[in-house]
Amino acid sequence: MPSTKPLLHIDGSQGEAGGQIIRTALALSAITNTPFTIEKIRHNRPKRGLKTQHLTCVRELQKLTNATVEGATLGSETLTFTPTQTTIPNELTINIGTAGSITLLLQALLPLIIHKQKPCTIHIKGGTNVAWSPPIDYTTNILFPTLTNITTITTTIRKRGCYPKGGGHITLTTQPKQPKPILLTKKGNLISITGHSFASNLLKTKHVAERTATKAKNTLTKQGHNTIIKTEYTDTESPGSGITLWATYEHCIIGADTIGERGKPAEKIGEEAANKLITTINTHATTDPNLTDQLIPYLALYTGTITTPKLTNHTKTNIAITEQFLKKKFIIKEENELYTILIQ
Repeated sequence: MPSTKPLLHIDGSQGEAGGQIIRTALALSAITNTPFTIEKIRHNRPKRGLKTQHLTCVRELQKLTNATVEGATLGSETLTFTPTQTTIPNELTINIGTAGSITLLLQALLPLIIHKQKPCTIHIKGGTNVAWSPPIDYTTNILFPTLTNITTITTTIRKRGCYPKGGGHITLTTQPKQPKPILLTKKGNLISITGHSFASNLLKTKHVAERTATKAKNTLTKQGHNTIIKTEYTDTESPGSGITLWATYEHCIIGADTIGERGKPAEKIGEEAANKLITTINTHATTDPNLTDQLIPYLALYTGTITTPKLTNHTKTNIAITEQFLKKKFIIKEENELYTILIQ
């Protein structure tokens, strides 16, 4: 049925002023059956308005919710989305095209699919390891295990996709659970530090995956941390590389990643990722800054408590949008450079 709820008006220039607002709004609109209008989309960015990546999110959520949509065109700075009736199929097949980020699309899709408590297999083609988004290795090894209280997600990486051609392909399956609060208040003891360093086959002669992994491992070893990092070479339509690291504790997993860049030494990539992880390891935080913002909608839907060393613009923005849709208030406490975020 068409929503009888009043239209929410969202300022697209607030906070991080980017795609995060669109993805979170789409997910929570679908869950709550609340229509919304976003204005000033990506207003502070060099290229304003909706990009192809955002339009894919709109299109897929429109299909699932039978929504009426206005403004869903490339470059549009206003979007109106009115969901009617949500239907989650047993199987979804999505082709983002080029190197649009698979993991960013999942930020819009998964909250709805998990909330509907229905098993679903999703096939997605696009970018698995691209700039300005979590690599698929981060999503599968850090985010998904952290959501174990609300769902079980299994993932198969069939092909990696890098910028600009993309061509990556993953399959994931969600299995519903009776959801419990996400309670991440204490790390517990450190169990292991693990990593995955990948590079395209085109970069194999330069030993990019090994050089990245070795530098990351050596950087962590200097801090007294033993680390096991797997290396992988794989066929990709565009060359690329990257590394994801994660520290598994008794009660949480924290992670860090760095994507390879043309002209940037592999050793620098490995060192950057290791230093990011070390920064969070050296705090009492149960989530790293990148995980924190991704957990915000789930915290509001299922309650819980997390701690983080930093409140990023993405986190602040996600909190603002989530509060607007769910009419709930996050409590944020800061003590000794550690932020506790909770909702009851």
